[in-house]
Amino acid sequence: MEYYSSEGLKRAAKSKLSYQYGTAIGGYLLQVAILFAFMMIVAIALAGTILQPMMNLIATMDPTGDIMAVQKQLIEMSMTPRYQLTSQAVSALVGALAATLTTGYSYLCLKISRSETAKISDLFFVYKNNPDRVILLYLLSFLIQTLISLPSDVVNYIYEKNPQNVVLYFAGTVLSIASFVLTYIFSLMVSQVFFLYMDDVNRSVPEIFRESIALMKGHKGRLFYLQVSFIGWILLALLTCGVLLFWVGPYMTITFAEFYRNLKREPLYVVTERYPDA
Repeated sequence: MEYYSSEGLKRAAKSKLSYQYGTAIGGYLLQVAILFAFMMIVAIALAGTILQPMMNLIATMDPTGDIMAVQKQLIEMSMTPRYQLTSQAVSALVGALAATLTTGYSYLCLKISRSETAKISDLFFVYKNNPDRVILLYLLSFLIQTLISLPSDVVNYIYEKNPQNVVLYFAGTVLSIASFVLTYIFSLMVSQVFFLYMDDVNRSVPEIFRESIALMKGHKGRLFYLQVSFIGWILLALLTCGVLLFWVGPYMTITFAEFYRNLKREPLYVVTERYPDA
């Protein structure tokens, strides 16, 4: 079976989305609402802990005073090892918990991609099927990406202490660019781990990583092009204050499900008759 172009994948996704759009958008709205509520809880919790010194500084800031000096203090606070470590730990925790929900939504969209009847309850698929694997998949990916970025983070931290050092400035810039490129390439390599988990929730995490890397050999450029092709839609969604995103989000997720199924050589047909249990 041939590999489909980005246009072919998007056309198949759009056709299938039209049959179960109510479920797709309903699940997306619920996902966004839960994630927003969770982020608000985390923000409130952090406001009284790690962010408290920053908030106190902003609260006592004199609007007629030296704003640049305050900004410098805020940057210095954010660059301390304690703050960096805590923020990374919080990011890992929030990301891991969010991953369980977004993976559930991807499962809902994968069912739509396979012309199966999806349900809103599919959003909570992960919590019934070894959620520890999804959390571990996310945390390992997060850890590897953090390690890739560590050299640039260290150099940039040292540069903040020695802003006159030109060598550190250029070294930090080069390392930051290299870290971004390497991190993005790694994200492409492991991009299929959550879809692979959905197809076999009992598989080991190392096995899932290995298969994702194997599947993506020779296809990283295809996925990059597919991701870039949605930039126009995302910009349009921003112009509508995010309203259009409630259509673009499901459309993108189903398209990426189509990409996964195409990698697995599944036929991307569209069922036109009524679903069996609809």
